[in-house]
Amino acid sequence: MAAAPLIHPVTLIRDTPGYYRDEYHRLWMVLCLGFTSDHPIHNTPGAGITVTLWRVEECCKIPLSYYFPSVTCLPRMWQKYSYFSYSGTDSSFWIIEEHVRIGEVEQLVLQMEGQVGL
Repeated sequence: MAAAPLIHPVTLIRDTPGYYRDEYHRLWMVLCLGFTSDHPIHNTPGAGITVTLWRVEECCKIPLSYYFPSVTCLPRMWQKYSYFSYSGTDSSFWIIEEHVRIGEVEQLVLQMEGQVGL
């Protein structure tokens, strides 16, 4: 029997630095951040951020701000904008690059679109 398709969270709200909660109160941890100064497929240069989130249990919650002080650059909340994108409370726009289950882990990868003038 095939696995059920993954449903993208509608909202992700910052719980503590490095952690977000979705509309079902599930915990999502920032696993890694990637920064790029430009992307070859963009028509205009701009800074980009890729964030990888893992859905975790409460027992896995450790203070991440010690490890990733840059998590403060992420929006306080992501709101689903379309099936393939989110908008941040900081007016940023994020594309869903990947949403998969790897074994028992659910992974969501978001890519911030570069902004004109950066």
